[in-house]
Amino acid sequence: TLITRFSEAGAESAAALKRTLQSQTYDRWEWQVAGVDVTALAADEPRIKALDQPMGEWIGWLSESTRLAPSALYRAVDAARADSQIDALYADLDALASEDRRTQPWFKPDWSPEMLLSVNLFAGFALLRRSHWLNADESAWAAALRLAEQGAAVHHLPYILAHKRKIGALTPTPDDAAAVAAYLTRIGAVEARAEIDNGTVRATWKAPAPRKVSIIIPTKDNAPILERCLTTLFSLTDYDSFEVVLVDTGSVDLAAWALYERFPVRVVRYTEPFNFSRACNLGAAACDGDLLLFLNNDTEILHADWLARMAAWFAISGVGVVGAKLLYPDGTIQHAGVIVGGGGVAGHVFIGAAEGVRSIYGSDRWTRNLLAVTGACLMIDHALFEDVGRFDERYKLNYSDIALCLRVHEAGRRVVYDPHVRLIHHEAQTHGRNSFRSDIERAGMDYGYWFERGDPFYNPNLTYMEALPTFRRAGETSMNNFRDYLARLPQREVLRLPDDFLW
Repeated sequence: TLITRFSEAGAESAAALKRTLQSQTYDRWEWQVAGVDVTALAADEPRIKALDQPMGEWIGWLSESTRLAPSALYRAVDAARADSQIDALYADLDALASEDRRTQPWFKPDWSPEMLLSVNLFAGFALLRRSHWLNADESAWAAALRLAEQGAAVHHLPYILAHKRKIGALTPTPDDAAAVAAYLTRIGAVEARAEIDNGTVRATWKAPAPRKVSIIIPTKDNAPILERCLTTLFSLTDYDSFEVVLVDTGSVDLAAWALYERFPVRVVRYTEPFNFSRACNLGAAACDGDLLLFLNNDTEILHADWLARMAAWFAISGVGVVGAKLLYPDGTIQHAGVIVGGGGVAGHVFIGAAEGVRSIYGSDRWTRNLLAVTGACLMIDHALFEDVGRFDERYKLNYSDIALCLRVHEAGRRVVYDPHVRLIHHEAQTHGRNSFRSDIERAGMDYGYWFERGDPFYNPNLTYMEALPTFRRAGETSMNNFRDYLARLPQREVLRLPDDFLW
């Protein structure tokens, strides 16, 4: 059963919607409508009825601005038959510039509960199993939030099955923002608010009680860099319950040691051979905070609420890791989430783009669930950090943050990217411009399952080899991308950035 409520202005589209349903390759449907002359519309089509109690096993919304692909219902029914545990389905969509020209596709990720705080994943085409349908007055976005709250099994159909007459139909309304705020309140957030900002919903809330955050910053010499980090951290942060633990990995610069006396920090000395993962673990072992924040010393705080906002995420059941948006000093994006398989191993999406980018994968301004975020600014529940085995010390420098996030995901907890936590990242000033071949080889072993399966929070129609998402090349696989990447590297352990990566 599909349901359409026509506005006075949209009633003229009824005939076109009728044609889109009559063109379906699956013909066991009914269309319930309101706001139009049902008698005239149904004169030659008995499957059209006035809005009443839906009769279908699957029920969904069909907005007056949407046209369905001919295979939409067939693909949905086929997926539902293949997995009887599915409670709801949704699909990708695009816009119609004219009747014969499609534009602005949105290739969605698999089910991403936290993305619903910014944008409607059910936009375009979505169906709910009858047992999960509430009523025709509930919006698709509100229904998606309710399903997230219930922990429902929601399936993504990675096909463009809906075409919007205008992309502006995706712009949230005040009612959408209110639905987001109500959802947050229901799941335990305090003082939840949501407003429309730059074409998306921006939500804010507080945790029921503040939790102590231990901020762990590995560092060595480079006093001006660390000073900038600590100065902005202590002068701007409006969250009271935190401590800063510096892990000194061998500083000989007296100016660095003078900073340790100047700021209210604890110092842990790391005197072993260089291993960034072990240094982070050593710092964590010295902390007693409920939450751990791993922070590079070449970061710069921009907003007072950054730490409070990150900590508030852990009031939401199931959240295990939270990452931030990191910007280069020129304001372009350095990190807006990690795609496992991206760039051959694991890459930052939207890297180098201006903030506010709109792509076929969506926007950097949207909250997302991901397989991983960068360890340059990564918050994790302390107990969870211990449960999943801390950072894997077999990684000397790179990719242990990704491996940590993957273990968090595999433990059933969610990784979240928050676009409203924004820091400057003066990249590669923490540990120089070296990389290690053994780290890359180990990543290939540890991430191999995801190379084969694909990153569920990306989209199988998109290439893994571009930072700004675009269409996937024919025959492209993440495992082949990784093998090609590794084959191009020099056969030595210590690799220099960027020289050894300029192909």
